[in-house]
Amino acid sequence: MTEIQIKQIYKKAESLMRETLDPQHDFSHVSRVVKNALQIADLVDHKKEVDKNILQIACLFHDITFIRHKPSIKTWLFEGRMAVRILRELEILDFLSQEDLLKIEISIRHHGLSFPLRKLNKKRDLYCRILQDADTFDLFHEERIGNLKKSKKKTLFYKIIYIFHKPAAKFGKKKICYFLNFPHLAEKIDRVGT
Repeated sequence: MTEIQIKQIYKKAESLMRETLDPQHDFSHVSRVVKNALQIADLVDHKKEVDKNILQIACLFHDITFIRHKPSIKTWLFEGRMAVRILRELEILDFLSQEDLLKIEISIRHHGLSFPLRKLNKKRDLYCRILQDADTFDLFHEERIGNLKKSKKKTLFYKIIYIFHKPAAKFGKKKICYFLNFPHLAEKIDRVGT
C-alpha cells in the first residue's frame, strides 16, 4: 500500500466522519484511536505481525456506523456488524486483497463492548485486540466526556448514560486494565486528556 493511498483513505474517513450523527464518534475520536493503536502496536511482543497500514484503516472506519445510525441500545450492541455492512456498501476498500479486507472487517466487527461488559478479544488476532484496546483507552478522553454533555440533549440513550457517566468514568480510568486485551499496557499508553 502506498503512502498516497493511505492519505486518500484518511481524507475519505475524515469526510465520512463529518456526517456523524453522534458527537461521541467523530473524526477526532477516530484519530485518537489510530494514535493509541499505533502506540499499542509498537509495544506488543508481536510487532512484526502487525501491518500498521491495515491497523490504521481498521481504526479509521471502526465507527462508520454513526454516519447512518444514531446511538441506541441496538447500535451499541450491533455497531461492528453495521459498520462492516456500510463499509462494504461504500466500496472504499475494494482495492485491498481479500485477506487484508477480512482482517479489517473482523477487527471492526469485534471492536466494541469492552467497557463495561468485558467482552474482550483475547482469542482473536492482533488487529482485533489492538483496535479494541485503542478504542477503550479513548473512552475516557476528556473531549469524549465533553461531547457526552452535548449528546445527552439529542438522544435518550445518552441521557441515560449521562446519569452514570461520572462514577463509570472514575471506575473505568482507575481499573482500565480489567477492560483491556493487553492489561500490562495500561500504564504505558500515553492517554492525552484522560
